[in-house]
Amino acid sequence: MDHEAVKCVEQRTQKLVGASLFLRANHISCLLSVVRAALRMQYRRERIEKELSSFYMASELHSTHNGMRIAIPGSEWLPFQEMTPSQLGSALVDMAASVRLARYRKHRRGPKRPVPLRTRFRNHSHVSTAKLLAAATSAP
Repeated sequence: MDHEAVKCVEQRTQKLVGASLFLRANHISCLLSVVRAALRMQYRRERIEKELSSFYMASELHSTHNGMRIAIPGSEWLPFQEMTPSQLGSALVDMAASVRLARYRKHRRGPKRPVPLRTRFRNHSHVSTAKLLAAATSAP
């Protein structure tokens, strides 16, 4: 293969990988939206928006989704595929009642600590190492 053909194949591969990553991220994003909506229906909306971490939820959805794809056969999902949207919504809200919200709480950062006052070299300004080395090499 010549150089141009290799370059073309590499570009196609990069586009394919990029598209698959986009679809995967979009899939997790859609799942997260549906789960958050079910949780908002079960619990107070303010509580979900204020206390629930999207990062922890997305991480849990990602790892659980992969495990469920391996462990649960496709025939077990048929009842969910046959439900109407309203039936699926009420089933999700019922399942949301068993979610432990404390597991997915946001961890707010506390206030920053003040910078401590200098104890050493309080009366001396900073001298760069480059200046010290230059002075040492120029001195006889």
